[in-house]
Amino acid sequence: MTLKKPKTFWTCIVLFVVGAVIAVNAIGFDFSDFTHLAIFALLTGIGFIVAGYGLWIMKKWGAILAIILSCLKLI
Repeated sequence: MTLKKPKTFWTCIVLFVVGAVIAVNAIGFDFSDFTHLAIFALLTGIGFIVAGYGLWIMKKWGAILAIILSCLKLI
């Protein structure tokens, strides 16, 4: 029995990895310097992980969330 990968497999993996890296860098092992920008980065990283999960289970909201978060990161 083989598991069927969704068509968005590599996109999901990239979103998971990028989200994890952003979230871990935002935490940064020093909780005293949580500024508004650090909280935004942490929420963005968590959002990328959620978007990757949404794409993995083939939901439209996962793709929409990934596009919105990507646009926010460009701004």
